[in-house]
Amino acid sequence: MNLDAILEVAIGLVFAWLVLSVATMQTQEWISSALSWRSAFLEKSIRSLLKDDELTKRFYEHPLIKSLSQLDKNDEVKHKPSYIPSTTFSRALFDVIVNAGKSPEAAISTDSLSIAEIRESVKAFKEQNPKLAVSIDHIFPNFDKSTRSVEEAIATSRTNIEGWFNGAMDRLSGAYKRYATWWALILGLIFAFTFNVDTIQIADQLWREPTIREVLIAQAQSAQPQLDQTGAQSPLQLEKYYTSMSLPVGWSTSAPSEGQSCGWIPGRNLRPGIWSNNQCKILANLPAMNDGWGWLLKVLGVLISGAAAAQGAPFWFDMLKRLINIRGSGPAPQPTPPAPQPPSQPQPVG
Repeated sequence: MNLDAILEVAIGLVFAWLVLSVATMQTQEWISSALSWRSAFLEKSIRSLLKDDELTKRFYEHPLIKSLSQLDKNDEVKHKPSYIPSTTFSRALFDVIVNAGKSPEAAISTDSLSIAEIRESVKAFKEQNPKLAVSIDHIFPNFDKSTRSVEEAIATSRTNIEGWFNGAMDRLSGAYKRYATWWALILGLIFAFTFNVDTIQIADQLWREPTIREVLIAQAQSAQPQLDQTGAQSPLQLEKYYTSMSLPVGWSTSAPSEGQSCGWIPGRNLRPGIWSNNQCKILANLPAMNDGWGWLLKVLGVLISGAAAAQGAPFWFDMLKRLINIRGSGPAPQPTPPAPQPPSQPQPVG
């Protein structure tokens, strides 16, 4: 078995998946930014945390949170923040809690509050938000102790709020990652079908055509210095390779030969095609309509490409680097046998 050829085919496949992943990642980022996915997920998580729409609205109106938002020309919130530091969250929510029941104009700074005033504010907040009573008791533990200083009480409470928020953000990160993965899979399948990125067909041609393997290996190796210099961002520079890849990627048509017929009727000896100027053009990349095994391999090849694209460009770029390093290192040297030791001489007995 030719291990070098197998490794070269693997490098070619990874490189093809990498280019597809870059397109998927860039499109997903554009959609995420246009639809404000991250800010929407963050707001939903905070609303679930605070258990009240009005309280969530007051939180987002806090100056610290509003300063993180994107504003329009009229100083109105255009896009809510997609990320809130835990320290900022704790300071803003603490201010909202201790100013419970007060209008924004009547809100006072926490620096001028006494323990008694904070205690009364917390009590009023719990009455207004009974669903948060248990959480508030954990955030403000032992707040009735008169021996505690204001500074110590505020610092402890803010630290507890940060921990509460960080726990919610861990859950949010998991939910967002699952959501983004599903979208990456959908986009990957769309791109794989649109550009006919068929993993099985690519692997077959790479195995049969050493020349194509060499061209693709040279292209993959040229990306190596970029990886070492720019890391995970370098896949964004790989789009220029897509058009120069000598692979069976994309759709091609041909005129039907003698005895061939066009059509899309399953089970018939027809070749799928498109009609242009009242003439059928056969899609050369698709099997005949009665070739069930060929259609199974075609669908499987596109599914594999879409699933590979969903893994993300950084993953495949790291894999590409590893495979190129393995190929460049060559076979492992054989261990040198130890030199024979001379026979030991008997020691004289004195």
